[in-house]
Amino acid sequence: MFDTWQNFYLLMGPSAAALIGWLFVVATLTQNSSNHAQTAHGMRVYSTPIVFHLSAIVLVAALALMPHTPVAVIAGAVSATAGTGLVYCVYVGCQMRTGKIVGHWADFWSYAVAVSIAYAVQLAAGIGLALGWPASTWMLAGSFLAQLMIAIYNAWDLVTWIAPRANSRNWTATD
Repeated sequence: MFDTWQNFYLLMGPSAAALIGWLFVVATLTQNSSNHAQTAHGMRVYSTPIVFHLSAIVLVAALALMPHTPVAVIAGAVSATAGTGLVYCVYVGCQMRTGKIVGHWADFWSYAVAVSIAYAVQLAAGIGLALGWPASTWMLAGSFLAQLMIAIYNAWDLVTWIAPRANSRNWTATD
């Protein structure tokens, strides 16, 4: 079922993994920022959901690319990551709505609502894969593409929030 989708998953998995890697780089470079407590809080609160969502893409892309992986295994992984992702989005959204996470008004929509919609489509795709629905591969691809685009937006938003707060010392070749 996923034989014709290899190029898609060869694009999605490494793209998500590369973005996770860049988030680790940002976390490392901002570790010694002038306002470390505020920057660390922002990284913890906002980067963890991004890494979580991208990791789900990496996991399913790897399974889809493994030779002879039964569709039932992929369907189970898709359904499990989608269900867990939905619960996690509800948790993040509740934390934002109760004021435990203070951020921009758009954060709720990009970190909770938009990703929840992608996970709902992903859950339907997982069920569809288990039932043999032909359109489920397209649904899964669409949900992953949406998830990746949202993660790119959220990562960019996070980095542009952190950059002005990071220590602005001048770097030299001897550092």
